[in-house]
Amino acid sequence: MKKNPIAALLVTLLFISALMTAFLATRYFFTIRSLKKMQMQVTAVQQSRSVIQKLALEAVEYSKRDASIDPILIKFEIKGKTESGRVLPPSKPLKP
Repeated sequence: MKKNPIAALLVTLLFISALMTAFLATRYFFTIRSLKKMQMQVTAVQQSRSVIQKLALEAVEYSKRDASIDPILIKFEIKGKTESGRVLPPSKPLKP
């Protein structure tokens, strides 16, 4: 039987294609797994941010009844301070 160079080339190309497919499938698997971990972290951060924002808004509401909390709110930039020294609520709402 004669050796066919085209057949050898096709087998080589098939082998290279199979190796590349295995490499890309493995890379895809680990990328998707990493993406899912990051999505869970983003969800946790968003939930924490929502809770902190609600707490800050409650503190601002409380400061309307008891002004002794204002220095703390100003320190953490939850409330602003004017030139005259009067305390103002935040100029822009906190973004979720």
